[in-house]
Amino acid sequence: PSHPRIASSCFTMESCPPCMSPPRAAGTRELETTLVPLEAIWMVCLTVFIDSLGGSISAPVMPFYAHDFNASSSQIGLLFSAFSLAQVIALPMLGRLADKIGRRPVLVMSLFGAATGAAIQGLAPTLNILFLGRVVSGFCGAVGSTANVYICDVTDESSRPEYLGYLMSSNGLAFAFGPGLGGGLSKLGTNVPILVNACLCVAAGLLTWVYLPE
Repeated sequence: PSHPRIASSCFTMESCPPCMSPPRAAGTRELETTLVPLEAIWMVCLTVFIDSLGGSISAPVMPFYAHDFNASSSQIGLLFSAFSLAQVIALPMLGRLADKIGRRPVLVMSLFGAATGAAIQGLAPTLNILFLGRVVSGFCGAVGSTANVYICDVTDESSRPEYLGYLMSSNGLAFAFGPGLGGGLSKLGTNVPILVNACLCVAAGLLTWVYLPE
């Protein structure tokens, strides 16, 4: 009240320039929410999509492929159990390794390892070698978990749920298209979807190696 001019000036933009926010370019966030370029996050989503697509292409044909080796129903069940058990054993170890050497190297190793496992399965001459390929693929099945940790590392609390949602959507999108593609490819041979899985893992590994920053 003792300074009416000062009091009134606080309510006008013209008389209080410091209160005005500087203009921002269209399409930019008000605060920096990631520690890496956004392209790196989309690369992680693409990597998870390709890896999940390969798995969803090959998994539905596995029982039919196992029948080519005269596998019984219980042996087919064990093929899936071998993968999951190997994954349960390997995930904690790969998580500790990712803490020591970084997320990117573990992602690359997991993708190339998964490609190796899929190639062993697709070219397996016997049922025992097919089991070996399933175990190798399971031990290298850390792509999804490592990608989740990578997203958590490079985003802040406000943007993290959004980008984790994109990551999960990439996985779901792959499983929406993969089984149908696998069924179509199986007409060329029951091992063809598994070999395509190997090729997709190699492609994802190369993309991660070349374009993904640590």
